[in-house]
Amino acid sequence: MKRTLSIITIALTALLLLLASCNSDASAGLFRQLADSKEPVGIRYKQILGRNVAEGTLYFLTDDGIYSKKNDAGAVLVKENEKNKPILSAYLDSTDDVFYSINTSDGLKIYKVNAGAAKDDLMHPIGAKIDVDQQLRKLLPNGYLVAQGTSDGKRGFSVFEWNFTTDDSVVSEAEFLDLDGWSLYDVLLPPATSQTSTNFIISFVSDSGDYKHFYNAKANVINLNTALASFTESGGKLYLLGTDGRFYKSDTPANNEMIPTLQADTKKPYQNGAFLYPVIGLASTHFITKSNAANEAFTVITGDKAVSVKDGYAKHMNNVNIVSALEIYPDDAGKAKLLIATHENGMFGLEIPFATANSNSNTGSSTAAEEYKVN
Repeated sequence: MKRTLSIITIALTALLLLLASCNSDASAGLFRQLADSKEPVGIRYKQILGRNVAEGTLYFLTDDGIYSKKNDAGAVLVKENEKNKPILSAYLDSTDDVFYSINTSDGLKIYKVNAGAAKDDLMHPIGAKIDVDQQLRKLLPNGYLVAQGTSDGKRGFSVFEWNFTTDDSVVSEAEFLDLDGWSLYDVLLPPATSQTSTNFIISFVSDSGDYKHFYNAKANVINLNTALASFTESGGKLYLLGTDGRFYKSDTPANNEMIPTLQADTKKPYQNGAFLYPVIGLASTHFITKSNAANEAFTVITGDKAVSVKDGYAKHMNNVNIVSALEIYPDDAGKAKLLIATHENGMFGLEIPFATANSNSNTGSSTAAEEYKVN
C-alpha cells in the first residue's frame, strides 16, 4: 500500500511539474508577445506623399489631413479634413503643389491646395479614351488618375496623367477597354517608390472570382489568375507577390504576354498594397516583405527561401500595419534608407544593409517611432 501511495505521489508531483512548466512557457510566450507589441502613438498615417529634398520637408497624409514636417520640428497642417469629407489620397508634385481627392455627391473630385485662400482649386481631369459616363475612381500617389466608363457600349477603364499645371489636357493615357463582367480590383505601384514610379499593375476581378492583370498597358498581359498584393522590379524582371503569400518572377517585355514562374511560397497572408522592397546583395537579391500575420516582423525572400527577420532594421516592425513607404536613398554606402509609415504605431527610419538583409543577427538599424530624419 505504501509503495502504491509513493508511486501515486511521484506521478502527481511529475504532473504538477509538467503543468507548471507548460504555464511557464505559455506565460513566457505571452510576455514575449506583449513585449513585441507596439503602442499607438496617436497619429494614424495613410500615405507618405514625398519630400522637398532641398528644404528637408516631408509631406504626409493622416486621418486628420495633410501635413508637412522638417527635421527636429513639429508637423504643420497643410490641409485639414472637412467634416464628413475625409481626404482619400493625395499627390505632391515637383513644385510642392499638393493635390487631393475626396468623395462628393457628384463622385470623386480632385482639388489643389490653395494656401491662404478661402477655397481650394477644383481640378477638371478627364480621360480621352472613355467617351461615355466617365467617373474618376482613384488618385494614385504618383499623380496618375484611374477612370471608369463606357467605350463602344462596353465597360472600360483608363489610367492617365493629367496636366495639373494647365488643368486642360491629358499628358499620357493607357486604356483598358472591353471589360464587361469585370470590376476594378486594384492599381498597384512599387511600394517604396510609388510617389515617382510611372510603372503600375492594374487588376480586375470577375463575378466568378477570376483575375486579370496588366502591366502599364492592355497589351502587357500578366498570365496569373490570383489576387496580387504587391509588385516590384529589379534587374529587368517583374516580381509579384500574391495575397496568398506566393512570390513570382517574370520578364518585363513590352507588348507581350508575361507568364510568371513561382519562385517561393511564404505561406503567409498579405493585404493589398503590402510592403515589398528589393535589396541587391553580394550574390542574390533579397525581397523584404511585410505580411499581415500576427506577431510577424519582416519576411525576406532570397531565391526560393523565405526567412523571418525581427532584429536590426526590423526590430520595430512586429505587429505593425505598414501603410506607406518612401525610399530616401536607394544606395548609401552599401545600404538603403527608407521611411516607413504605419497605421497607428508611428513613422520609422530604416537602414537596410545590402549584403545581410536576410540575416536576423541584428543587422541594419531602425529609429524609434517618430524619431526619423527627413534627409
